[in-house]
Amino acid sequence: MPVIIVLAKERANYPTCLPGMWRGATTVALDITIPPRTPLRVGERVVVKILDPCDDFFPLANDGSPRYVARPSNIEGEIVAMRPSGNNLVEFTLRNEAEASTVAYATLSIAQHHGRTTNLSLSQRLVVNVATYLIRPTRDIPLELEAIVFDEPRRSTLENESSRGRGPLRPRYPNRRTDAPVR
Repeated sequence: MPVIIVLAKERANYPTCLPGMWRGATTVALDITIPPRTPLRVGERVVVKILDPCDDFFPLANDGSPRYVARPSNIEGEIVAMRPSGNNLVEFTLRNEAEASTVAYATLSIAQHHGRTTNLSLSQRLVVNVATYLIRPTRDIPLELEAIVFDEPRRSTLENESSRGRGPLRPRYPNRRTDAPVR
């Protein structure tokens, strides 16, 4: 099964109080504002990247589209549950399977647009639509379709590539003359 990359904004972080969990385990609440390429559903495998705004780096950009840097979050796993959250929002619960993470679970909140952001069964869509009228709306998660996302630069371990703080590229063969004729 393919893995879906989800770009989300971190909303809250709170302790997980479940029996059998170790004391430092946390749950992270995330808002998905940029729709994933594949609609989400229960059973999908997901990798989460956190969005950090970087509009300050582009003061002259007047196109109105928000800019973000996507950084790894060490949250990946399978979506195990879904619940309606009111105002046509859906919350997916993700069980984190990353070993070196303090996050046990993540809740992914997204606006429900069937076939575009979510892929729910008929009974799940019925529950969400009924809950839209019964649950009082508390918040809204607008979709940012025009957002520009930059991937965080990776640190290089190769000798001929630059990484942060190391300066310009080093020549691959420092003793070779570059103006010698090619044979």
